[in-house]
Amino acid sequence: MAHKKMLTDRSNNASIMQKTHILWQKYLTRYGETPLPDAPQQLSTAWQNVLVIPAYRESPAFIHNLQAFCKSQQGLLVIVVLNRPESDTDTNSNKPLRDAIHALPPSHLSANLFSLGANNHLLLIDRERQVGATPAQQGVGAARKLGCDSALQWILQGCIASDWICCTDADARLPEDYFSRLPRAQHFSAAVFPYTHEQLPMHHAHYRIAQATQVYERRLYQYVNGLKRAGSPYAFHTLGSAMAVSADCYAKVRGFPKRAGAEDFYLLNKLAKLKPAASLDGQPIRIAPRDSDRVPFGTGPAVKALLAQDDLDSAEIFYDERVFDGLKAVLDSAGDLFDKNNTLASVFSEVDRELRDVLVEQLTALGIDKALEHCRQQSADRQSFLRHFHQWFDGFRSLKLIRGLEQLYGKTSLRCLRHDEGQRKRGERKRRTGVME
Repeated sequence: MAHKKMLTDRSNNASIMQKTHILWQKYLTRYGETPLPDAPQQLSTAWQNVLVIPAYRESPAFIHNLQAFCKSQQGLLVIVVLNRPESDTDTNSNKPLRDAIHALPPSHLSANLFSLGANNHLLLIDRERQVGATPAQQGVGAARKLGCDSALQWILQGCIASDWICCTDADARLPEDYFSRLPRAQHFSAAVFPYTHEQLPMHHAHYRIAQATQVYERRLYQYVNGLKRAGSPYAFHTLGSAMAVSADCYAKVRGFPKRAGAEDFYLLNKLAKLKPAASLDGQPIRIAPRDSDRVPFGTGPAVKALLAQDDLDSAEIFYDERVFDGLKAVLDSAGDLFDKNNTLASVFSEVDRELRDVLVEQLTALGIDKALEHCRQQSADRQSFLRHFHQWFDGFRSLKLIRGLEQLYGKTSLRCLRHDEGQRKRGERKRRTGVME
């Protein structure tokens, strides 16, 4: 009986895998980038893991850092996608890195494969040489998609053992145990790694850039912590240099969006609707601080704007914590909206009137009336309604609501945040003392 069950389980698993591979192939055929690099024909042992890195205007130091990381790895395939946006007319922008890659020991498996030692290899996809400059609106998203589509195809063809497509950036330094953490995210659509931007000594030429980057990093963490406090299912970091995606889920959401920025945010937002994203712990990915204009928005431009400030602690880039109170009010009350007799105003009856008016106004502008009608029609009970509600009220609409609430509360500075945090802690100490007395 046990033997029969084992054979049945194997048959079921084989059937599921076949269906999965059909789905992957359908994605690649209909929506995948072309051309994708051919898989090696004489590969005797599959690579264990794959890492995709878009590269633009990088120095040869990137290769040195990659070689240092590979000393602690076995069976890693690194896919580097060289790209250049239309806005950069310098056709030599990628020459230093291109030359450094071609100086690596070549692999006999393919003309575009280079050895990184210990069965680790670098696959160069020279998008710039293949198709020229990338259209401005597609940017780094197109490079990530090309690299990840290539990884998916090679996984499908048995060249890569892992079903995780890992993504990072050229300025990131991964911890040695990076890949060994992925099994913790087995039942999730994506894995999000902790990260930190490196601090530099005062005498360093980029010291102020590092300071500004640290300030902006605090804002990023403040946002995710605020989402967590509010109870949002989208409370995870969305950084292209610190994420890995399930190959199956990647195909289901049709890959990276081809955008010049926020491609990581929009991909993870879609993935979280299939399955939750896992926020992993452990040693952080270390990101080098730099003043960058590679993307139109994000860390690089934000740091550049901060550098124009005389006093970083006074720069008003942080969220007033009350915006997350507003988000929490929405999420706490969402289940009550299953009852069609409940209005937005009634479910927010315990909320300050000024905040209530803004919540109603912003949610109405987001199209909540039509969304609620759809959620109710598709739901037999409150739990089902909440699932549909969170499909609609996703990470993007949460961000839109928070921006709307900023019209009421404005932004604040790091100095003010520290002051408010100090007051809160003093208040907590007084309450504890009072209880003890």
